Amino acid sequence: MYSQPVPTDWSLNGNSVSSSSFIGTINDKDLVFKRKNVTAFRVKEDNKVLIGNLSTTGSINATPGDYKLYVADGILTEKLKIALSSSDDWADYVFENNYRLRSLSELEKYIKKNKHLPGVPSAKKLEKEGIDVGKMQAKQMEKIEELTLYVISLKKEIEVLKSKLDNDEK
Repeated sequence: MYSQPVPTDWSLNGNSVSSSSFIGTINDKDLVFKRKNVTAFRVKEDNKVLIGNLSTTGSINATPGDYKLYVADGILTEKLKIALSSSDDWADYVFENNYRLRSLSELEKYIKKNKHLPGVPSAKKLEKEGIDVGKMQAKQMEKIEELTLYVISLKKEIEVLKSKLDNDEK
């Protein structure tokens, strides 16, 4: 239990302590906020945070892996910013001279066999593991940049064919 005198603006309720400037526990127990006897918010002893009616989700005691935040029923936000740990995490490498862009026929064969784009996780994998939004955004940018290179290449082919057609007509 709390061994020091409780300041006058503090209240002590079981293992919880609160004041105008502090809310927390006096031991390594979870800090739990309830409304109408339903857990709405929990800060676990390992500093993981769970938000929502957690008793109905089956996730009241767990956030997967090293994740620090779990929100039952999802999150709605007007803005989300994801920080890259390095510029290497972005897809600018597609425009490097040594980047190997598959031929369109190689790409077609891959898609027919695997039913998804190369380097993009399958729907089954996403269903099992979820989506890392930052990595997926970088992967989508890689595919957009590859598409841009394909379009440029096809435009050059069209220009060559037009030139040949013009020469044949003369």
